[in-house]
Amino acid sequence: MVEQNAFEALHVSDTAYVLSLGSVAIEGQASDLLADPAMRSLYLGGDKH
Repeated sequence: MVEQNAFEALHVSDTAYVLSLGSVAIEGQASDLLADPAMRSLYLGGDKH
């Protein structure tokens, strides 16, 4: 799946690859990425969710 809304995509995925400028910036289990403070800050809008 390709989805612009990373937060929503992580909720329906098992594994995720986050791209930045065409390269994989972060990859891993979706649940781990949702819990990662760096991921939340950079791609999910901080602690809003």
